Amino acid sequence: MVAVNRLEIFKRITIYTISIVLLVNIILPVTLAEERSKVLIGRSEIYLLGAYEDSSGNKHGIYSKLLVEVYQVNEGTGGKVYISAMPVPDKMFYMSAIIASKIAALMTGKSFYDLEFHYTIISSSVSIEGPSAGAAMAVAAIAAILNCTVPDDKLITGMLLPGGIIGPVGSLKEKVEAASELHCKYLFVPYGQSETPLKTLGGYIRLRDYAKSFGIEVVDVLSIDSAIKDMLGVSLSSTRPVVHPEYNKSELVEYLKSSVMQDIKHIKDLESMFLNTSENETLPESACSYLKDFMNKFNITFSEGLNLTHAGNYYSALSKFFQASIYIRAAYYIKKYYFSNYPPSTLGEIYSNVTRKISHVEGLLNTTTAEKVSIGEFYTLGATEFRCLESEYYLRLFNTTAMYPERIPEALYYLAFAYERARTAEWWYNVPLSLGDNAIVDLYTVAMESLAYAQSMIEFLDSIGGSSQELTTLKEYLWIAYRSLEKGYYPGTFFASTAIIATVTLVTYKMYISAEYLGNVADKLQMMFGSIIDRLGNDPHFVLLSRLEYGDVLKQTNVDSAMYMFLEGIILSTLYHTKQTIIIEEENNESSVEINIERGIRSEIFFIVGLIAGLVLGVTLLSKD
Repeated sequence: MVAVNRLEIFKRITIYTISIVLLVNIILPVTLAEERSKVLIGRSEIYLLGAYEDSSGNKHGIYSKLLVEVYQVNEGTGGKVYISAMPVPDKMFYMSAIIASKIAALMTGKSFYDLEFHYTIISSSVSIEGPSAGAAMAVAAIAAILNCTVPDDKLITGMLLPGGIIGPVGSLKEKVEAASELHCKYLFVPYGQSETPLKTLGGYIRLRDYAKSFGIEVVDVLSIDSAIKDMLGVSLSSTRPVVHPEYNKSELVEYLKSSVMQDIKHIKDLESMFLNTSENETLPESACSYLKDFMNKFNITFSEGLNLTHAGNYYSALSKFFQASIYIRAAYYIKKYYFSNYPPSTLGEIYSNVTRKISHVEGLLNTTTAEKVSIGEFYTLGATEFRCLESEYYLRLFNTTAMYPERIPEALYYLAFAYERARTAEWWYNVPLSLGDNAIVDLYTVAMESLAYAQSMIEFLDSIGGSSQELTTLKEYLWIAYRSLEKGYYPGTFFASTAIIATVTLVTYKMYISAEYLGNVADKLQMMFGSIIDRLGNDPHFVLLSRLEYGDVLKQTNVDSAMYMFLEGIILSTLYHTKQTIIIEEENNESSVEINIERGIRSEIFFIVGLIAGLVLGVTLLSKD
């Protein structure tokens, strides 16, 4: 035996004892508590359809089996999503799994934070990429919670968006071929894609007809609601779609009416300033061209605003008046600049006026420092912050163009936009709150979750060939999202992220669905959004009602913009899901207290056991030395 002094013996026994105490008193109780608290609700299986490209550039359909297990967690440690797959899926797959889990919890009346979701890819030789597995994951997760089986002859493909929209995907020809190998009889695809033209050796053929040659019937679905009804035979919602909003709150109606009158006066004042600006010389040709274009657009949008006012579409009228205000202000700035005695000084004066307006709005926003606010306050702050930061973004555009003399008219337009956007930000700040919007929202959590998904959507669009113009628009929104985050404007981050998600979704619709069917998609999105409005009761926030109204108006002349409004509204409405979470989290907190008390009673026993075990082990090991 090697001689060991008493101090060394004491040190070693102490270390062994502490280690065992920690093991028995902390790690073991926690592990046992987790095992006791996690109860399997159900499991389900579904096949995921995909496509891959071989070394020769040929595309092939593939499929992978997905196993979903959902657990009830009683100690408030839920809200977790686990994925097991080799090869490792891409980022969009992970984001889709999170959204699928949240939607599954919501639609089945559960709290996401009381559940734990496990997704396992049982067989896959190719890494799963893109968002097209989202719809299938949601269906399987819902089936697991309901403890029912997804029929083997029914498969689904589609991008899953917040709010339950099933968005368009690519590689449908290859997915049909993969589905046929699984003896599929019904393939559910995003609404409108059954008519997708496919290029074959014999020419072009519709997806519906191509699938029929394999004995597969293609079914269009717009949302998870309809997919669940058709695939599982379960109806989880029953609502009456609201096609056009009704403003039930008299205070809100009066605010809209008075705002319309104020905007008309505001525009008339700008027009008067424009007309009264003396013209002491001839405008440069480039400036003259801008001026004519601005005045032409002003006359059109102002007239449209007046017509919408007469029709009672007050928010839509205000949107048109906002556009008209930008054009007439930009025209006024052009005359003011070019006909001044010292243009650089005039430009500085205009710039200072714009920055003062933005600073005023920032002053209003900086009075709110709470980490949690009501849903109504969140919507109001988000709409205000997004517009305030958009003003700041256009100031940046001004700074990059004003240094070039030939681009001064363009720079003045950016200043006009920045000023008017700040004015609408202040308008949103003063919108009357709805009484039903008093549930509490965690600002930072909502902001970070939405931003993470928005970033993955941009990456997805870039990977499928989004145009430079589309990516430039998204770059603006992404700048606003990060700038909002930097300033602590978390609702603004959520709104900017929503704009990104809605934009990418619209682009994918236009990429994958024939133009003649987009009108039908817009109608379906409007019905879906209307159902959500109806589900929220008689007093939803004006942010949602405004999207429904303006989308309904735009649908007559601009289907793309109408689709964007409906998509944005549906995604924004997901904030209301917080109501359910709050109630259940409070229940979890109470149960957590009971568990902590139980662990406290047992703690002395665990400590004694750990102490004895540590001493015995320490002495035994030392005796061997």
